[in-house]
Amino acid sequence: MSFFEYALIGFFVGIITTAPVGPVNIMAIQHAVHGGFRQGVFVGLGAVVADTIFAAAAISASPRSPISSKASSTSSRSSAELC
Repeated sequence: MSFFEYALIGFFVGIITTAPVGPVNIMAIQHAVHGGFRQGVFVGLGAVVADTIFAAAAISASPRSPISSKASSTSSRSSAELC
């Protein structure tokens, strides 16, 4: 075997062993096995969308986020200052 073949095998083994086996990944694998690769990908994409929504909610609720600092600075001004 050449160096490239060993590197390619090592890359795929590394990817497979570093993927965390959690409930969402098991569900994606089950859907891929029973419904095909495309269905498994859609389950994985649904998990990514849900995680993105949760992360955006956590960031926007943080007291140091740019979104919450704009809202608090605007609400702290009096109505005379805003006009």
